[in-house]
Amino acid sequence: MNAKSVGGFPMKILVVDDNKDNVELMKQILEDEYNLHVAYSGEECIEKAIAQQPDLILLDVNMPDMDGYETMQKLKQGPTTWYIPVIFASAFYTDSAMIVKGLEQGAFDYLTKPIDEDILQAKVRAVKRIKRAEDEIRHQKDELQLINNKLQSADKLKSIFLASMSHELRTPLNSIIGFTGLMLMQVAGSINEQQKEQLNRVKRNADHLLELINDVLDISKIEADKVELAISSFDICALVGEIIQNIAPEFEEKGLELALNRPEIAIMVTSDPRRVRQILMNFMSNALKFTKQGSITVELNFNEAHQVVITVEDTGIGIPTENMDKLFEPFQQISSDLTNHYKGTGLGLYLCKKLSSLIQADIQVISEINVGSKFTLNLPNKIKMDVI
Repeated sequence: MNAKSVGGFPMKILVVDDNKDNVELMKQILEDEYNLHVAYSGEECIEKAIAQQPDLILLDVNMPDMDGYETMQKLKQGPTTWYIPVIFASAFYTDSAMIVKGLEQGAFDYLTKPIDEDILQAKVRAVKRIKRAEDEIRHQKDELQLINNKLQSADKLKSIFLASMSHELRTPLNSIIGFTGLMLMQVAGSINEQQKEQLNRVKRNADHLLELINDVLDISKIEADKVELAISSFDICALVGEIIQNIAPEFEEKGLELALNRPEIAIMVTSDPRRVRQILMNFMSNALKFTKQGSITVELNFNEAHQVVITVEDTGIGIPTENMDKLFEPFQQISSDLTNHYKGTGLGLYLCKKLSSLIQADIQVISEINVGSKFTLNLPNKIKMDVI
């Protein structure tokens, strides 16, 4: 790029002065290096600025009918001229009040008449450097936007592909789980204890695999904008009770105490019960997974904003403060050691965050290492709550 050019073309300068001698002086100084245009009044300046879109305006302050300040105000109000840098020129710029007035109106700089050639050239070069930097930034921004658009398109295609593949994987897996269940029920004939134990292992691992596939499927649908919510009114206390009833045997098997604190009333909310269940199931599954001894307490209550607040608090291993920011990122567990001790893809809490955003809920976490964690789901204020 030529040193005197902007965007590959000679820098375009509009010289505005009602004195033709001043205009001629400016032309002698600048016309060999820049593309000059001339206006002899404020009105003509505005017309040419709109039509020609100069890179810089050298504007005389003292002009009849419309002075430089008024011209500047109109330029700054114009939708296509507000960004054009203006350098004021005046024989009266020895008065600091006039300089301040010009700069406060948005002038880039000022010149004192009679014009000093070196100072004029230096100020024009300063504008040129800024314009070149702006052009480069604009170019880089356009390139980044193009790359971002391609990445978003690729990411959406990835999500659509994963959603399709997850669906295809889930169909045969459901058959495996179904037929394994029939064999355990001895529908087709009796099985011995060793066969029963082996089939139970198959079923447990198939259930675990189905859970992972369902997580991937849900995340893929969310990222591909293909999730449809099924909004209905339901009793949140009953929903939590069902979850606890289903998961209680696993807590008993591990020797953990499971407690539920809730109002002795039905609390009707309007949301997607399946999505609320997914979030709470994940909270409780994590509490079960990361708690070796002690208890898990589930509590339903209201906060000051009259939102339904559901907390799951455990006495587990806790989360180090420095790892809290990783908690809701995909494919993350809080340390490499945990990956070896606890199964999982690290998608659960990421999915919870996505689902909570969909139902306009909020998740909060408080945790202390070797003390325990407390996960809270705040159902949004807009959700309808009828206490009956």
